[in-house]
Amino acid sequence: MICPYCETIIASENSEFCENCGQALQGPKALVYGQPISAIHDTLQKINCGEMSVERAGGLFGTLMSSVQGVLDQASEDLTENLKGLAIHAQEHGEHHQDIDFIDDFGGVQESLHEALQHIGKLFGESKNLESFQANLPLLEQYLGSIQDSVDQLGLIKIESSTPGMTEYLGEPLPEQVSIAMDHYELAINALVKFSDESRNRADIQTCLQASEAASACLRKFLDGE
Repeated sequence: MICPYCETIIASENSEFCENCGQALQGPKALVYGQPISAIHDTLQKINCGEMSVERAGGLFGTLMSSVQGVLDQASEDLTENLKGLAIHAQEHGEHHQDIDFIDDFGGVQESLHEALQHIGKLFGESKNLESFQANLPLLEQYLGSIQDSVDQLGLIKIESSTPGMTEYLGEPLPEQVSIAMDHYELAINALVKFSDESRNRADIQTCLQASEAASACLRKFLDGE
């Protein structure tokens, strides 16, 4: 987690105040499409604490896949409607609009979600007992976090593609926090692409996660009107 006020990395998700600037760490974590990983995360913690059996983990993957697919279906429908709106807006104002970037961004997020789901499915399959489950739990949490980041990115795509566009709304410039969030997401995507295509360096994944958290923090700050 990253402090939305000074962007210091917070070690614990349960911290109430930032150790650097002292601000209260409040505000919703979810954006447009909610938190599909929330119930899965809670169940994993109960299994880890012995409150539920490891066998319960087997049914979680299907639930997660269903939740993620539901988000993708809704995001696809929203993007399609927004692109139609952009086309109408461009026609009415004699402008040229290009939707390939939004489509490419959506495809990239969709690929990231499917990749994370594949890893999670494999880890669930390897978790035959409590010992193996606990050994796999850190990676499970990491990939669940990646899924939430992707879901938040889908929300940003929806906002960006909304008519008449994110860069110009009623003649006003792009809000500063949103502009900063877009820069963070660009850094996150670049780091993920670098890891996928070149480095296989875990530091690039860490950069991706930190940048995504920073972007989410900026957008939460924007939504809170700060």
